Amino acid sequence: MRYAKCTPDDIAFLKSRIAPQNSEIFKKPEFRNVSIITATNKVKDSYNEVGAERFAADTRQELHHFYSTDKLRPGNVGKKQKRGRPKSKKSKQQVMTEGLQKQLWDVPPASVGHIPGKLAVCLGMPVLIRNNDATELCITKGQEGLVAGWTSSIGPYDMPILETLFVKLINPPSTVNIEGLEENVVPITRTKTKKTAVLGTDKKLSIEREQVNILPNFSMTDYSSQGKTRNYNVVDLADNSRYHGMYTSLSRGTSAEGTVILGTFEDNIYKITQGLSKAGFLRQEFRELNLLDEITRLRYEDKLPKHVNADLRYPLIQAYMEWKKNTDMIEQWHAELKVTSYDELIPQEAVDDTEYLWKSEVMSKQPLEQRKKRMQDIEDQVKISKTMGKKMKSQDSTTQSISDQPRGVLWDSVDYSCGYDSLLVILFSIWKENALFWGRKWRSHGGYISQISAGFAKVLTNQSTIEEVRNALRSDLRQKHPERFPHGSAGIYISDLIPKVIPDIELGHSTIECPNCRKHSTRLANNFALSAFTVINANQYRKSKIGDQYSIEDALYTAKGDIRQKCAPCKTNYVRQLTVDTQTDLICFGIDDTHLKIKPLIHLPAGNSHNTYRLKGLIYGGGQHFTSRIVDNHGQVFYADGLQNGRECIFERTLMASDDGIWLKTCKGRILLYVVYENMTMLTANGIRE
Repeated sequence: MRYAKCTPDDIAFLKSRIAPQNSEIFKKPEFRNVSIITATNKVKDSYNEVGAERFAADTRQELHHFYSTDKLRPGNVGKKQKRGRPKSKKSKQQVMTEGLQKQLWDVPPASVGHIPGKLAVCLGMPVLIRNNDATELCITKGQEGLVAGWTSSIGPYDMPILETLFVKLINPPSTVNIEGLEENVVPITRTKTKKTAVLGTDKKLSIEREQVNILPNFSMTDYSSQGKTRNYNVVDLADNSRYHGMYTSLSRGTSAEGTVILGTFEDNIYKITQGLSKAGFLRQEFRELNLLDEITRLRYEDKLPKHVNADLRYPLIQAYMEWKKNTDMIEQWHAELKVTSYDELIPQEAVDDTEYLWKSEVMSKQPLEQRKKRMQDIEDQVKISKTMGKKMKSQDSTTQSISDQPRGVLWDSVDYSCGYDSLLVILFSIWKENALFWGRKWRSHGGYISQISAGFAKVLTNQSTIEEVRNALRSDLRQKHPERFPHGSAGIYISDLIPKVIPDIELGHSTIECPNCRKHSTRLANNFALSAFTVINANQYRKSKIGDQYSIEDALYTAKGDIRQKCAPCKTNYVRQLTVDTQTDLICFGIDDTHLKIKPLIHLPAGNSHNTYRLKGLIYGGGQHFTSRIVDNHGQVFYADGLQNGRECIFERTLMASDDGIWLKTCKGRILLYVVYENMTMLTANGIRE
């Protein structure tokens, strides 16, 4: 099933684990209260409701219901509009009536951020903690437990509310002892959480809910089950949209005897028999994991030569393949993964020597000013040496820009999508031009960028569309963050979207210090952490005049001028120092400083060396709409607007190393909001030349 290639015998075996209706197996104590793994939150909530009632009946207890305290949050009326998003049209109702409160109590937990409006409990009932309240006490999200007691009071409309729920933790990572309580019993109190509630009429209300953040544990989703090991594993496979969920659910169990399947999964059999995607990206991931497993085994057994060593996956596999060139191990792999030779394991990208702008140059350990001068010399050299050849091939370049131009995204006129489209069209262009490398890299991060990469692989083989990738991403974001990613014409903040999609890695930090006495200032607002998503605000602390060459690098470490504030002991102007400890795949800058020059290449320090990043996309906003510019590997710039041009991206011009970048600051009346750069040094370090 891991490779979606189950045989008829496999299917017959799975069907042998289906429990018939009214099966006696669920009367056995080991299966009676096992949490059922299912695919959707809607089904999970139903199982939990029925399970709580059944548990109370089994134990001959009364089921106690405790209600949340809800308050309506004010809408956006009178609030300043946040940059990069149209004002949303939220409900203006701000008075909680008894009728509305009862409606909110009846809404299932999944419709209010998994916080129950009406929580049913009794002693000994299995529960699941939903929030990281106190990690030192093992009160963490996903921790299972049993109800050990509670304290309560009377709340609004004379309904009982929980004050504290006492939970006895099941197999916590460490033993918990709290004075006055039994071992592993912890108190969980009510907390206030801001959520968007979706009522049965599809009406949305922004509320503040106060409730103990736990749920009955008679069911969980396949997503939540990841990482769990279960001796008794009951699963419902009927609603799984992909074979991955079926595999995740079943692989939680430790034995066939302890695995029980509820109902039928006839409609999903094809998903586990059709094989891996033709695009081959998941297949390639499995191959590489097999190789890494073998490398790990040999290293553990001290059978691996010392020269087979690297910090990154790709160089390590390459070193291993050069050392051991037989296919004995490959022959033992599943048929879905087999190749005829090692040469097919890691396909090589074709080298195109005609690309002149985006070259990764020699890495340097020179001081900042010398390094910047050296890189400018390199850029000028590239420009001069290639200009004549480029002029001669301009006609071919134009033809290429038409045939290989980036693919746009159709705008959704019902559920406004321009915020998502403006970012995805850039990411697809980046991914498509180095699909093998970025496919592996983005999958290794997990999360939404991995989901997007898998979707792009299907787009490339015409099994899906970018619009479907967008809709899947949008749906998942809304389930977890409905208040940030609303439906309809409300629009989104791109500043909310980017950190969810691009891995938000902290790269380093800047400090304000005195160059004379090395005293650090903690008062100045210009100290900041440099992350994969960093907003560059206007620098009001510069002493020197901002010129037309003021770049992102200058903004980060103030290379062209001191700061106006002085060090109190020695009266010397402070300067900013930038320390960068690591690198990232993509780096995105929010452009709040209109003085910035947008350069095709930027160079950031990385330990004792530096990384070169090249411009790959720009996002513009204005008039409640977002558009993009895409820069391909040839330096050609395309305009993308799914509202006006659909999937067509319009060629504008070719970006040169000497380009002043002024024309990039606006686009058809809209202002520049964000720029996306790709790590060129990372590509070349992994053997990719362009």
